Amino acid sequence: MVSKMINCLTISQYREFSEEGQKALDLIGCLDMSSELNNKNECISHSDKLKDIDLSIDERFEIDVCLQHMLGNRFVKTMYKNVGIFEPKTNHSIAYDNFLNFLDTIIVRSKSQKDILPKYLRDKTKVVRPVCIQSFKPDLTKKILSKMVFSCCLGEETDKILSAYFNSFTINDNVSLAIMSPDPNAVIKLINETKQRMGLFSRVDLYPEVTIVGDIETLLRISHCSIEVSGDYDVKNFAIYSIKHGNPIITLKNNPLLEWLDSSCYYLVDSHQDYTSSQETKHFMHSFSLRETMNRITDSKEKFLSNQKSILEHFYKTFDYKQEDSIGELLCSL
Repeated sequence: MVSKMINCLTISQYREFSEEGQKALDLIGCLDMSSELNNKNECISHSDKLKDIDLSIDERFEIDVCLQHMLGNRFVKTMYKNVGIFEPKTNHSIAYDNFLNFLDTIIVRSKSQKDILPKYLRDKTKVVRPVCIQSFKPDLTKKILSKMVFSCCLGEETDKILSAYFNSFTINDNVSLAIMSPDPNAVIKLINETKQRMGLFSRVDLYPEVTIVGDIETLLRISHCSIEVSGDYDVKNFAIYSIKHGNPIITLKNNPLLEWLDSSCYYLVDSHQDYTSSQETKHFMHSFSLRETMNRITDSKEKFLSNQKSILEHFYKTFDYKQEDSIGELLCSL
């Protein structure tokens, strides 16, 4: 007996140059790999003015499932099975609860994300492992460390990362911090402001090396250890890419990827939960703990290399596509 193919209409931000846009492309790639799923795509952008989503099907096909990706306050109820992929960025937010009510099934990327949702929504919530369809070939020569290179992306926590880094090392240490940004002037400005604020060296500039990188591929190729300390509850692509490159990550305990990884893949920095605005909360790192962690890594290179070897041998494919626990498999089971 031939099983019926499931027809899915996916609404996502796949044309956006953003975190959500890249996740949407990964989602579409996964759906295309499903042998029991026909998928059609409708693009919607958060940068557009709020408008109705066109669900006319005259020129498409008979829809079984409407899959809505990270739409937040654009989740809608249709005449089909309504499935939404949702990742809460903060805890105790009620901004999207009413829109999540429109969905028959909610998909999140970790148990911790599921636990953030109100109890009445958890019964219809499924946890599906995050997937990145981009293939990266880990550089095995990274096992030979001449200089330890930490890396991060320019963001809200970069000034704190710079402060911890400048307090940890000097120009005499064989280390570097690589920062990715499409705007190098913004990074230079932040570096100079941080140095001026800290005022560690008055006569001779003994601050450790900082490298500015323009793209993620170069950043991960030249670095050994990635720093992702945003404190948000959603998955960060940078952290997934780091693991796929064989780079251990420095992160906080609320990172949703930790549920899918062995402890050899990451170093935890102390943090606390606090308010971001109104009743919403996230985690905030302790800069002194980040300083201690970077020092511990450079002082124990053998341990670091052992962790890196563990990733390269066992975990760098953790977020590759697998049919048996994919979103396509879940859609076919509904």
